[in-house]
Amino acid sequence: MPRYKEAKKTELYGSYEEFNEKQVEYLKFLTNPENKLHKFTDDEVSEILGIARQTLYNYRQDEEFREAIKKETFLKSVDDLPDQWTDLTNMSLARGKYKEIAARNQLQAKKLWWQVTGFVDEARDKTKKLKKEVHSSLEQRLIEYDRKYDRQNNRENAK
Repeated sequence: MPRYKEAKKTELYGSYEEFNEKQVEYLKFLTNPENKLHKFTDDEVSEILGIARQTLYNYRQDEEFREAIKKETFLKSVDDLPDQWTDLTNMSLARGKYKEIAARNQLQAKKLWWQVTGFVDEARDKTKKLKKEVHSSLEQRLIEYDRKYDRQNNRENAK
């Protein structure tokens, strides 16, 4: 499924007037998926952006800034969901570029697909319900046998 809209990697989805220019620049840098792959250290980031290392730390301590990081990271990750879903489906069914996928990897993909779609939870709930029904029916039979045994004891004792 081809993407119809290019992901914003170096831009921001939201507008952040409450942040200064350096904070916005740092937010763009932090939420760029390509930068996350490089695992830059604070020293490297401070050198790249021309911001003191302590300032980066102070920005990350701000609750609003942390919320902006979460929001932007989420919005940027949503861009890739259609492609990820297609890949997961193709992997679980061994289609396309995944025709030669190892059986254990295909099984893991199927398991993840079932979890994502909610079928695993639905099956788990159904199993719990069945176990509860079986347990209660066993209890009912035990109660019936107990009564029957009790009646027989009472008859024998009455004789």
